[in-house]
Amino acid sequence: MRKIFLVVLMVQLFGSSVAFAQPAPTLEETARYLERAMAGGTSEPRKESYRYVRADGCTLTYNVLGTYPSGGLYDITYRDLDFSSLDPAESRFGHDYTSFVMLYFDKPVRYQQGGEELKIRTVVVNVSDDERAGQLFEAFLRLARLCSAGKNPLP
Repeated sequence: MRKIFLVVLMVQLFGSSVAFAQPAPTLEETARYLERAMAGGTSEPRKESYRYVRADGCTLTYNVLGTYPSGGLYDITYRDLDFSSLDPAESRFGHDYTSFVMLYFDKPVRYQQGGEELKIRTVVVNVSDDERAGQLFEAFLRLARLCSAGKNPLP
């Protein structure tokens, strides 16, 4: 009787863990999540808004409007954020006067503001709160892992 109880208990435990296991989000699901999360979690101190956030596979492009700490307005477009070149060791999230995610790319990103275009490697995404910064950072890392599969394994 005791053996049957243990077998039934193990089957229930194993079966329930399999039943509740969620498959990891796909590249497409991760990209759509990032589009929604960025547009819906803007920084209040920066008074930000997004005209658009577009993820095309492993590449992200977005336009953000906001206010510098000095009070000046900005309208910045970031292009060619290639997540197969994200360096997770140099990227992080945190909080100064606003929550943020800092992403470092081995391949340059195009930064455009006021008719001037630069190639940069670090992008800072301002976020509404610390929890959202952590969630967004994890999603960026997941996208980088999916985009780097088979190339150079990421943590």
